[in-house]
Amino acid sequence: MIYTVSISKKLTRTEPKMNQKISQILEMLHIAEKLKMELRHSWLSNGRQESSAEHSWRVCLMLLLLAPETGLKIDVLKALKMAAIHDLVEADGYDIPAYEKHRKEEKKRVELAAAKKYKKLLNSPAGDEIYELWQEYEKRESVEAKLVKALDSLEVRIQHNESSLDYWIDIEYPRSLYAADDETKIDEFLKEFNEQIKQESRDKMIAEGVDLSAIEKQADELRG
Repeated sequence: MIYTVSISKKLTRTEPKMNQKISQILEMLHIAEKLKMELRHSWLSNGRQESSAEHSWRVCLMLLLLAPETGLKIDVLKALKMAAIHDLVEADGYDIPAYEKHRKEEKKRVELAAAKKYKKLLNSPAGDEIYELWQEYEKRESVEAKLVKALDSLEVRIQHNESSLDYWIDIEYPRSLYAADDETKIDEFLKEFNEQIKQESRDKMIAEGVDLSAIEKQADELRG
């Protein structure tokens, strides 16, 4: 005698349960990817335009290399976090060069809106910290904020020196001789570092046949 057993099961597809916190973090990371696409007014030595993400990365590296050489008493981890996120708001905004002073209020408005957006999106201690670090950086009151701003300015000058003069606009010539002066006053080593970068700028212009005396005169007029 043969017995047959027939068993029927209804198979249903179940969607994986989504972790809301993970979803929020992933969304923030997807937004941050825009920094890789946001192009700055600086160019690389190979003729490619620089992204905001690349600039932020080297500011972080500079912090690790220069901070121990300064006489500043800083919280290095805090400063490193600040350096990593100082331009994060450009993911929803855009890079506005420092010399475009007429767009200062526009820059503040757009970047503050982005910072508030990220804080609300993350809705977490990490989101609060990012917002607070960004605000602290903007106020330039703490020693960490002042150092990161100095490195931010110095990195720009280094990048310009690495690029071809073909990519320098007129204002970049005199600015190369004073742009980071105010920010680097906070420490003697940073002042010396700044002076060496400025000498690289001078050497670069001389090598390309630029009338350095005329540029020095413009710098004195603009230095204010």
